[in-house]
Amino acid sequence: MRTMEISKHDVMKNCLILLYVLSFPFLLVGQQPEGGPSLLEEVQHAYADNEGVKLHYVRTGQGPLVVMLHGFPDYWYSWRAQMLALRPYFEVVAMDLRGYNLSDQPQEVEAYRMEYLLQDVMAVIRACGREKAIVVGHDWGGAIAWQLAIQHPEVVEKLIVCNMTHPTGYSKAALQLFRQNGNTSYIDMLQNVAPENIPPARLYGWVSDTAARKEYAKAFARSSVEGMLNYYRANMPTKEERARWLENPVIEQLPPVKMPVHMIFGTQDQYVPKAGLNDSWDYVGGELSLLTLPQAGHFVQHDAAELVSNSMLMWLLRDRKSSGQLAGLSWLCGKWTMKGEQQQLVEEWRQSSEEVLRGRSYRISGGDTTLLEQMLITHLGDQLYYLPLPHKQEFPPAFQLSASRYGEFIFERPQHDFPQRISYKLLDRSHLRATIETLGGEKRQVFEFIKE
Repeated sequence: MRTMEISKHDVMKNCLILLYVLSFPFLLVGQQPEGGPSLLEEVQHAYADNEGVKLHYVRTGQGPLVVMLHGFPDYWYSWRAQMLALRPYFEVVAMDLRGYNLSDQPQEVEAYRMEYLLQDVMAVIRACGREKAIVVGHDWGGAIAWQLAIQHPEVVEKLIVCNMTHPTGYSKAALQLFRQNGNTSYIDMLQNVAPENIPPARLYGWVSDTAARKEYAKAFARSSVEGMLNYYRANMPTKEERARWLENPVIEQLPPVKMPVHMIFGTQDQYVPKAGLNDSWDYVGGELSLLTLPQAGHFVQHDAAELVSNSMLMWLLRDRKSSGQLAGLSWLCGKWTMKGEQQQLVEEWRQSSEEVLRGRSYRISGGDTTLLEQMLITHLGDQLYYLPLPHKQEFPPAFQLSASRYGEFIFERPQHDFPQRISYKLLDRSHLRATIETLGGEKRQVFEFIKE
């Protein structure tokens, strides 16, 4: 059999063969998270710039940076459930890929090549004032995330990919499907269809939640269907290119992904072949975990929103780091009481492990004891955080350490309503002052405790 030279661009196409990814996934309907008007109101909107292309993103939370990349046809709101779960512990950024919603929509097909999509993500990371991020992607966002980890590992701290397999695994599975199907694919239609033949309402037909559908309708009215289709035209092989590839099926040998990887896959996916999961461990040189969800389909973050959110959160928080900072707060351990005329306020602190300082606050009135709050001081990534856990509150805010010395520490969360600052100061061996306040001090509560 003769050998055929393949250009770098053709190799990238082969590595990104997404046979069914864009084969009308918008026809899927699953059990999806409810719309979240509060999240829409609370996120901060911002823009990054990649050589003149404006990229819209939203941000919420504080902590290590998480950048989330949606797929087709979607926009940043796809991640609403996961953003709510992660934001107490992380700064969560969800971007609109170019062509979508409030991001710019270049007309040229070449403007949607993978190299520019990778630059877009790096521009957002820089705009957030960071050098690297935890990158999360689904579908096309997953393909971008994989390539970012492969080509620019210096900007990816950890990788989470939903329903998109590694490029090598996908290429192998796609090759087999092309052989079985006689080189026919929905790709041909997506590369050649006129945008006006795909009305926006059809694009969000897979969204079942009524409130969310209204948001998708507005977002897709602002989006470019031409731009969405250009992802396929710029990065996926034509029928003629596939024919040459079938004749000489070269699959590029990619360097192993070195950062920790968490893959989540809804096995009811009709578009991404699950056979692409085979041998995933051969393509990842570091830690790899794989969660498969039999009840979920292609839009796994919608179909199994709670499971996906919890899986991400548990995986990201699993390696909390201990340091001398936490050990330096051991003076807080013990039982502290503030006595009033009719009741007592008590705080108890203990170091439950090398990684966690745990506290609880309760009120004693008459013969009744009422739990008010539980508290954690622990590491999330490289930073130390104070997490108040009010009774029955689902997602606690995370306050980041801003100042510390022996006998005193300050944690802050500027975007929180109240408090924005939590501080403890040891006045002497048996007296402790705790203060909660706004950053400007306009509102303040002070608690004076005595150690028992």
